[in-house]
Amino acid sequence: MNLNFCFEYLYAESVQLNNFRFCSHIYNYTGVKNNVNLIISSLLIDTPLSDNLAIRYITAYAKCDLKLYNLIEVEQELKDPYYAYMKELGLMDYIEEYITPEEYESGVRLDVDFNYTRTIKTNCISFENTSSLTSQLKIFT
Repeated sequence: MNLNFCFEYLYAESVQLNNFRFCSHIYNYTGVKNNVNLIISSLLIDTPLSDNLAIRYITAYAKCDLKLYNLIEVEQELKDPYYAYMKELGLMDYIEEYITPEEYESGVRLDVDFNYTRTIKTNCISFENTSSLTSQLKIFT
């Protein structure tokens, strides 16, 4: 009996338990600096129009289904306050790292302006636009 095959079969069975899809956090890290990044502008996180559960849904979809590396773009002096704010709201489960605009990471961006290529422009992340954002993310990846 092939032990590797058994493990993969049992793992696939546990992931599909009760028709729920669980995100496996055990996939190979492809790393920052590749085109597998989703960079979310901090302006979309703290705007009153954005919904916390919609943000969580978008980041979970990007990480689990599209295998993207979620990054939050924020100014250097605001990294700690954003971390505390997002941790309090439960938004840190699918966020990998904070970056500054000076780091020039490549990847798909969610932003309020078209400052970079491969940018999806939106004024907020809410339940009204999650299907549009997920379909655009799927097209870009």
